[in-house]
Amino acid sequence: MFQRAAVIGFSGIALVACSGGSTAGGVDAPATTDTTSCEKNSYGECYPTADLGTQASAFSASSGVRRTAGSTMRNYKWFGFKPGAIDRGVADPTANLQTVSLADYYDPKGTLGNKVIHLVASSRWCSVCAEETKNYLSKNSVADKAKGLVVIQTMIDGLRQGVAATPKDIDLWSASNGIFVADTDATGATLKTGSLLFTLALDPDNKNFGPFFDGAGVPWNGWVDARTMEIIDYAVGFNPSGDDAALKFVGANAAKAQ
Repeated sequence: MFQRAAVIGFSGIALVACSGGSTAGGVDAPATTDTTSCEKNSYGECYPTADLGTQASAFSASSGVRRTAGSTMRNYKWFGFKPGAIDRGVADPTANLQTVSLADYYDPKGTLGNKVIHLVASSRWCSVCAEETKNYLSKNSVADKAKGLVVIQTMIDGLRQGVAATPKDIDLWSASNGIFVADTDATGATLKTGSLLFTLALDPDNKNFGPFFDGAGVPWNGWVDARTMEIIDYAVGFNPSGDDAALKFVGANAAKAQ
């Protein structure tokens, strides 16, 4: 049985999280590329590799003005489902898997309209994760996208603590928490085809975000400046004010020097 734990985040308010055991097994993430190579975004810009680390920025909560710069987040990669059309009627959900990377959302020129990347690490057994996903992430997804905020949610565990999530887990998660928007036929009947509001990916053993938090405590939320991949902030627990704070940060500061 998971336990609820209050965790204090950067905003100083109490955040709610679930705690559990370690994860084993699952679909391995794509291999991490040598950081000296040029990994390009969708319009050919190389992902930044200077000052890689885990340090969040320090900034004024009221104005968003940066006091000290955060590290550049490494170009993490996963297998998952990207936003857009998807067919949940396929017999094997792995048929829908694609390679997802942070470079896909890196947007130094503003061409993609991305200002902030909201990263969310969850587990299917975690009720707080489900609450955040259904009642906040999915509900606000369209409005957030219009503001320049995009979401990448990773899944560590399935229904059991310590057992890695599978493609079937994230498929079912998308349907039960409002991420999957189903098509309807002429009679109004719900179909298995539809679209995903935001990216869902597998992160067994918390391999990517392990340097930032213990995967036994979820959800974990992090925010990255899409212009430079500077880490704005992160915390364990659900923080409903985090998106607005991150957008304020981007609006108040020039892009971090590369």
